[in-house]
Amino acid sequence: MKVLLVHPPLLLGAYFANYPSFSDMGMLYLAAFLREKGFDVFVADSLCPGDGKISYKESGNGRFLLGTEPAKLSAMIPAGADAILMSAPLYASPRRYHSTMLKETISVFRKANPGAPVIIADMYIGGIDYLPYDPKALLDSNAEIDFVIQGEAELTTTALLERLQSGKGAFPGGVVYRANHCGTMSPGRQMLIEDLDTLPLPAFDLVGDGHYPKMQAMAAGMDLIHEHTEQVEYLPVMSSRGCPFECFFCAGAFKGNFRSHSPEYFENKILAQAESLGAKVLLFMDDCANADPRRFDKLIQALMKKNFSFDFMNGLRADLLSEETIHELKKAGAIKLTMSAESGDQAVLDKMIQKRLELARIDKALEAGNKAGLRQQVHYMIGFPFETPAQVNRTLSFALDRMRRFKAEPLVQFATPVPGTRLHAECKDNDFLETDPSSLDLLGIFEKRSIINGKYLSPNDLSLFMKSFKEAMAGITDDSVMVEITTACNNACLFCSAGSTLSRSNIFPSLKEVTLWLKESFGNGKRRLELDGGEPTLHPKLFEIIRAAKDLGYESIAMVTNGRRLAYQSYTAKLLDSGLDQVLISVPSAIPKEHDRITMVRDSFRQTGMGIENALATGFQSVSINTVLSSYTLSTLAMTVNWACKMATGSVNIQYCLSIGRAASNKMTPKWKDAEKALKQISIRPEGPDLVLQNIPYCLLRDSGLTDSFAMERVKQDRVRRTASGRLLRFGDLVQKGFMRIDRCSSCPFYITCPGMPVAGTLKSHEQGRGII
Repeated sequence: MKVLLVHPPLLLGAYFANYPSFSDMGMLYLAAFLREKGFDVFVADSLCPGDGKISYKESGNGRFLLGTEPAKLSAMIPAGADAILMSAPLYASPRRYHSTMLKETISVFRKANPGAPVIIADMYIGGIDYLPYDPKALLDSNAEIDFVIQGEAELTTTALLERLQSGKGAFPGGVVYRANHCGTMSPGRQMLIEDLDTLPLPAFDLVGDGHYPKMQAMAAGMDLIHEHTEQVEYLPVMSSRGCPFECFFCAGAFKGNFRSHSPEYFENKILAQAESLGAKVLLFMDDCANADPRRFDKLIQALMKKNFSFDFMNGLRADLLSEETIHELKKAGAIKLTMSAESGDQAVLDKMIQKRLELARIDKALEAGNKAGLRQQVHYMIGFPFETPAQVNRTLSFALDRMRRFKAEPLVQFATPVPGTRLHAECKDNDFLETDPSSLDLLGIFEKRSIINGKYLSPNDLSLFMKSFKEAMAGITDDSVMVEITTACNNACLFCSAGSTLSRSNIFPSLKEVTLWLKESFGNGKRRLELDGGEPTLHPKLFEIIRAAKDLGYESIAMVTNGRRLAYQSYTAKLLDSGLDQVLISVPSAIPKEHDRITMVRDSFRQTGMGIENALATGFQSVSINTVLSSYTLSTLAMTVNWACKMATGSVNIQYCLSIGRAASNKMTPKWKDAEKALKQISIRPEGPDLVLQNIPYCLLRDSGLTDSFAMERVKQDRVRRTASGRLLRFGDLVQKGFMRIDRCSSCPFYITCPGMPVAGTLKSHEQGRGII
């Protein structure tokens, strides 16, 4: 019997989850199994056609077509098949039948092979989320479909083909067939292979002998294998099927049916095939590869004998990893260690999603991974139906803290109610579903937007939490460094957080010291430099410092200054010639007398104004202006901001005065009701620079209706600052005493990026009630 297996091209949205170029694995396992059973097997794989090319192009409406088009694919295969087995992989989910290429592919191959029954089969073997669907509805939707087989296909498909060959007996259990013009399911359960060692290896030879890994190298270069973009020979492998755990949210089709290859089969068959194909990197698609820790250790020992790099794409169970195993993973060639925490709140893990995982085990594994020198990732979810805002914040805080402590990259997605899961059932029972998940592109229900309108959190709420998380991550991965090159200043501003003035006791680190700091930061991946003080223009070696930074390779060099020394044209020109790109000039007030009163220096406004004019004339990439919203400038803030907007080519930054340093003793921090009134007086023009508010909590702006009027920049808590004395500090630690937490902070979507409510007045402790409200 001649059997043709067809993998259709895939219609992908701009966003797609998982690994589309690996969705033919189930078909290649089935092809090998049928061939071993004596069938004459041919394969038409749109993802790996005989011409050795991957087709990936726009198809309109923001969608992309991955794979060779049906007519061209059919022309590559000899006609005359007795049966057509059409793969229905994740991305061609029959739940979205009319937005896939199944119909067109069926039509083309049916026409080329008249009389051959068409069997739609998932050919699902695990490793990719399974989306259940109604097989009878699929059969009824297209008269050219004769049978539908869901899930693992080897045994059921073989039994069906034997039944079609003989024409006698009942159809095997679980097969949906056409009877009386509608879909009917045969009684009994589908069969699963109990001993995976009886399986033949996937028939990679049927899609071009030896070139499958080369095709995957091409796919990686087209970003079709997420996280792996290096163009080397990849090969997907599976050492097991299914998972013994039954997590609340999991869409796996083999819950409780964990089966695995023996270590001997893995070493002598799977690894041997990978070597023969010339694979360089093995990507394990197992649902839970280390479900059996003893077997897993033996797999690692087998890998240690070979020369592969490898990655477990779906992650490992942290509580089933020993420190020794983690060190062995590194030695054997693991690219990274990926684990799933799901939540950073133990109550959510225990009571809400039944993960059966202690968070302490995540930390233990991460610590071991750090010692081993492994890159690490951890999966998290937010937005479960009964999850509270405070619990979401605990998860995001946990994720960020592990990024800081262990460099464990957090992979955060929305809790996804995939049909067939207990999560989906709970959402339906409580009317929590905002929309039907089957109507969305797959990544849309994982990362783009939540579709759970839960008891405590709406999808819009969760979008704010995710926005906050991304802002916090941007802060942690920020490639900028702030270097204080002196504590001296030629102003004595009433709001100064440091309270320093020009005196003999001030610090002027040497050029050699600063250069060493710059080298260290550059070696740690910093590429943007901001010089600060005190007043950096007072440093006698400022030009040399800038040139040293430029020579090291810093891509951007900025300086925060009061601008007074820029009043000298030759000085300003020399700054540009040295390599300075941007200046951020501090202007407490555009009213000359008020400005000079705040800086405590006569004629300082005139000098600063001349400095701004020279900076603009000199041609820096940008000239931004910083001003401070203080109790002294409430009535004149609008005038200052409007003046600054006419001058600046960069942004105009309005910094809420923190009650630290001289600002506290001078009572420069205004109450919010007064600050709010001043902000509302600012005329926002559609043209001109961005107005950026700093140090003001999101909640106050939201309640005041000001979120659309200003860009917001929360405290860059993870930004690195080098003090003039040589200490490395987090910027958030420096300003911490200027903020306090109040009761509602724990439920705020910006809890992880906002340090709390600014403190008003001098405080010995941050007791509630002493903030700006």
